[in-house]
Amino acid sequence: MPDPSVCEWLLRSADISIRSRTARELLKDEAATKKLEPELLASPGVERCMKNLALCQGEHFAVHGSFDYCLENALLKALWLGLHPGIAAKTAAKRTGVRLNPPSICSC
Repeated sequence: MPDPSVCEWLLRSADISIRSRTARELLKDEAATKKLEPELLASPGVERCMKNLALCQGEHFAVHGSFDYCLENALLKALWLGLHPGIAAKTAAKRTGVRLNPPSICSC
């Protein structure tokens, strides 16, 4: 269990990505995570990341590469920013205006 005073400081002082990840990953607090979700989805970094994920579909689809819209970069940045499978793609798309369609290459 992480030091509660450190977690409290992070929740009080950090940006939304760190606050959301602290609540979810360190404190395992589903209620706090859900409460922070609208602010997380409205953050400029997440909006930019969602647009990059949308770009990696269609003609720009690339798994590997140095561009932000390449799948390996866009997905990693999404995780760093605090996005996770618990945030429905529908919710994210509604909030950011970006619709994500999984590439046909993925059969999982």
